[in-house]
Amino acid sequence: MKTLRQCKYTSDASFFVSNYCFCHKKKADFLNLNPRESTGTGYVVEINPHEGLYLSYANWTPKINMERKYCILKKFVKLYFLECGDITLIQNGKKKSTIQHGVNLYLNKPSSGRVLYGSMTPIRYVSILLHEEYFDRISMAFPKDGLSLEDAFLWISDDYNAPEISKIFMQIRKKMIEGITSSMYYESKILEVLSLISQRHQLEQHNYKNTYLVISQDELYLLKSVGNVIRQTPISPPSIEELCKISTMSQTKLRELFKKVYGIPIGKYIQQCKLEQSLVLLSGSSLSIAEIAGKLGYANTSKFSAAFKRQYKKTPSEYRTTT
Repeated sequence: MKTLRQCKYTSDASFFVSNYCFCHKKKADFLNLNPRESTGTGYVVEINPHEGLYLSYANWTPKINMERKYCILKKFVKLYFLECGDITLIQNGKKKSTIQHGVNLYLNKPSSGRVLYGSMTPIRYVSILLHEEYFDRISMAFPKDGLSLEDAFLWISDDYNAPEISKIFMQIRKKMIEGITSSMYYESKILEVLSLISQRHQLEQHNYKNTYLVISQDELYLLKSVGNVIRQTPISPPSIEELCKISTMSQTKLRELFKKVYGIPIGKYIQQCKLEQSLVLLSGSSLSIAEIAGKLGYANTSKFSAAFKRQYKKTPSEYRTTT
């Protein structure tokens, strides 16, 4: 019988065991993984509700800087909600990016790279890993819904931090912590999140086609860079002067084109990113609502609560009790 260390890559558990020497044991339908005492504290749990589908919840802290080199030729799509952590991805030996908190999408192209974990920083995330065979099953069941692997590999949006998507990850996390093993429940949530992302991609493509008439490809690239920087630093976003330098545009032109591409002014977009970050803090931290309001730069709790309710139709307290 092969051990996880001997198997080819199938899920996150494979590299936690082979690269980081996590101890592992099966309990009910969950695989429980724990780091060695010398390298970290905490745990990772994983469930495999259907062939080609793996769900993981991680809550651990590396005691040392850790690096994992990978070369995975198997096609897959990975969606994950990073609540906290210092994680860097390096692709093609040169493209270095810090993984932003919130919802992220990883398509296995390129298929090799390195993942670095910073020491003494808690890592919490919920991960959905979908292999090619699982997408084959979905595409046969829903042939008109654009849910094949080929469709997924066209998902190019950098922004999947919609509250309805984040909420699904929180629901999955809650059920995993409770030890729920229902494959029907998990698969229904996977289909829900895939459907929302597919709709979001189609809407973005439609909007981009309209902007092509007035905005060049180079300008679109620069405006996407501006949006990325704002999303990566929602608590302390760059000033308008710094954003102008990134876009190489004047304030007037930047504000005008940004609104054309994103549909809202820069100030409103920054506020949305802050509120999306508040979802992470409300769900994944023990900070009080007053502390979260201060962390996000609101003058007081009342102003934060009013902005939150306008955006999500419920107060921060109501949101916290329902996630």
